[in-house]
Amino acid sequence: QAPSARCVVARSEKSEMEEQVAALVAEDEWEQVRLELTAAVKEAVLADLKSSEVDSSAVSMALEARIMDEVARLRGKEYETGDLAVALDSVAKLAVREVTGIAEEKLDELGDLVQAAVAEFTGKDDYEVGDLSREIDRRVKERVSEFTGKDEYELGDISAELERRRRAWVRDFLGE
Repeated sequence: QAPSARCVVARSEKSEMEEQVAALVAEDEWEQVRLELTAAVKEAVLADLKSSEVDSSAVSMALEARIMDEVARLRGKEYETGDLAVALDSVAKLAVREVTGIAEEKLDELGDLVQAAVAEFTGKDDYEVGDLSREIDRRVKERVSEFTGKDEYELGDISAELERRRRAWVRDFLGE
């Protein structure tokens, strides 16, 4: 028997939603990688500077000035706080367009849909980087707390609860 039109549409909408969520997760993961990479590079540069006799504050200021100049050049305007994130976003969109062939308007539209889905999922009006990860973390902790009956999770709590429930089931099954 052929599936109804409503069933096909529902599957299509579910597939689109799964693709949107996957794209959002990938974007959130990219942001996390970017942050971790930035921290690692900063740590490596600082470690190298500490081992040399170079004035680290002068190097830091020169590096910051070069970065700000390059971001200003990319943006075509004087540097302002937040421009680096916008520039990185633009470069990432350009790379995605080149790889996928998807027009920028469609990428923006997809990004808006993903942000709306995350906002709905998180219960927030506006999406901020990390919202999805924080909400998933909150929900997982809530479920673990419900499962274990404990307010704070400690390593082994889930295993201990599983063992407690297994023993209770065995006692009930054997009538002991």
